[in-house]
Amino acid sequence: MKTFTLTFVFFLITGIQFVHSQDVLTVEEAIQIGLNNNYGIQLSQNEFEIASNNRTLGNAGFLPAIELSASQTERVEDSKFEAGGESRTTSGARSSVRNAAINLDWTIFDGLQMFAAFDRLTELEKMGEQSFRLDAELLVSQIINSYYNIIRLSEQLNVLQNTVEVSLERIEIEETKVDLGSGSEYELLQARSDLSADRAALIREQNILTEAKITLNQLLSRNPDTDFKVSGNI
Repeated sequence: MKTFTLTFVFFLITGIQFVHSQDVLTVEEAIQIGLNNNYGIQLSQNEFEIASNNRTLGNAGFLPAIELSASQTERVEDSKFEAGGESRTTSGARSSVRNAAINLDWTIFDGLQMFAAFDRLTELEKMGEQSFRLDAELLVSQIINSYYNIIRLSEQLNVLQNTVEVSLERIEIEETKVDLGSGSEYELLQARSDLSADRAALIREQNILTEAKITLNQLLSRNPDTDFKVSGNI
């Protein structure tokens, strides 16, 4: 069987070992999980391997075809005969006949049809290779884009969390000013309104991040509810 290895896939997969206690999912680990679990990739790889195995001189008609056949016949007979005035009976007489044959069929020249057949098998193998390569590259691209989108959303979420903290501090300041008589109720209400808006934006961003993680889990062909952290390094 011919072995086919995508260079970039081999580089990403080889030498990577999982640390199961680790909470952070790296992009290399995500790619490996996706390539190992994705049924579409497995099917594409199997089809390529079948096409590769079929590309042989024998399937193209270059080699002789040898047929071996064998048979065995078993007979059990009962017989009765007379000899010298005496009647004799034989029961359960067993006989066995075995036959074997070998046939060799070799087409020396068939009008270049065998060459055309081999070329067709070669093209089918190339098509399977290209299909497998394209499927793998597409999946890797989707995983990388999804992974880095989660990093972007996580950073935005951190910014919004900081914004909420700043809004809380602003409310405390405005409340202190009102208590001291140097502030206004309007500024306090505005600060509370801004806090509500910041919290709503934070919740929306959390939902978007959750959906992005579900999308990546689906690309990795694992439970959509699987939680994980991503590396902040791009």
